[in-house]
Amino acid sequence: MRVSNRFLPALVAIAFVAACTSDSPSDERPPNILVILTDDQPIGLMHAMPKTQRLFEQQGVSFTEAYATTPQCCPSRASILSGRYAHHHGVLNNTRGWAEKLDPETSVAKYLKDEEYETAIFGKYLNLWPEGMDPPYFDSFSILTGGGGHYSGGTWNVQGESRVIDKYSTTYVEENGLRFLKSQRDQDGPWALFLWVSAPHTPTTPEPRYEDAETRPLPRDPSRWETDISDKPAIVTKRQASKAATRDNHRAQQLTLMSVDDMVGQVFDELRSQEAADNTLAFFLSDNGYLFGEHGMRGKSVPYLPAAKIPLMVRYPERLEPSGPNDSLVANLDVAATIMDAATGKIPRTMEGRSLLDVAGGERLREHLLLEHFGIEQKGIPPWASIVTQDFQYNEYYDSSGKRIASEYYDLREDPYQLNNLLAQGATMPSEANVGRLSRRLVTYRFCAGQSCP
Repeated sequence: MRVSNRFLPALVAIAFVAACTSDSPSDERPPNILVILTDDQPIGLMHAMPKTQRLFEQQGVSFTEAYATTPQCCPSRASILSGRYAHHHGVLNNTRGWAEKLDPETSVAKYLKDEEYETAIFGKYLNLWPEGMDPPYFDSFSILTGGGGHYSGGTWNVQGESRVIDKYSTTYVEENGLRFLKSQRDQDGPWALFLWVSAPHTPTTPEPRYEDAETRPLPRDPSRWETDISDKPAIVTKRQASKAATRDNHRAQQLTLMSVDDMVGQVFDELRSQEAADNTLAFFLSDNGYLFGEHGMRGKSVPYLPAAKIPLMVRYPERLEPSGPNDSLVANLDVAATIMDAATGKIPRTMEGRSLLDVAGGERLREHLLLEHFGIEQKGIPPWASIVTQDFQYNEYYDSSGKRIASEYYDLREDPYQLNNLLAQGATMPSEANVGRLSRRLVTYRFCAGQSCP
């Protein structure tokens, strides 16, 4: 049909208005990103953080089956940044020289800079990060360098300048975070803020005002100082911990987390004052879990659930309906993938994580997950790899040549405390636990890359 020229101006105006009022994603401001990371926090201490519980558990999604794929600080942090398993990103240990092996071109900070985000990180970055090296692709930063001063008196890289900071470190991270948020108040572009505190890592020094605060005792747990560990490998029998020191550490962790809870509350007060809380994709998680006497051990770097499971919560009111606990099998490497999904609508091919936003529709992200540890410069902890599902965990331990020296299988439905290794001598193996098949699958998983990974 031919349109008369006298109608053309009106049609053009209508088209222009329609284009300007379109609800397409291209017209929307990308979300801000907030990643709050604690250090060595197990899943059982959220009661010490009521503000954080209210903001994330009640107003977001709390993942009850979340794992650190390598339950050790530096490899896990590199997985959070890259969305990759440790065998792929190459950061295999906490000791000097490993942190720099993370390719900065694969970091979520690089991808966010490509999308014109203003980026900032304050706190503990990667273990033993060199003092004179800036964290790549962060515009604003103050990061702890070297191996000490977790709570005060540490050496920090502050915008390229080395400084000793005597202030309590959680308070210092909070102040830097708030300063950054206030600087973004009148800016048009999106920002990404990483607040990575040292708490509750040892030496687990509480802020003076919380030194005498009330805490909860260690809960009853049949695996705590388990009397019969004859079914466990030497990794357990040779690493029995002091009960008194374990109880003291459990109390101190709660005390340090109270200061982190205050920081979380202050940050969200600022976001609400800017009316930015709803368009901020926020995460709260730990880099690994921690054993408090389970199987007689204290610490991390082992495949048992208390060491590998982490608190992981997501809050994003504009796209993620608050739904409380969610038992999808998720991991630390899903953080970077979720960030890129929210920021761009796509996940880089270099990443092995899944988008946590997909759980909003009830989707299961995966059926299996790989856990791995490389035993480098860690006395008493050999290399190991594990397949974990919601139903079982299968672990293999290796010697220095890569030969399998021990195996474990736990039925997590019937034995959630991992008291009975069904591969121990005299145990009755379930029919579905085909060790050969599981071992072959582990070989595939340990060398996977990209979306072929579990």
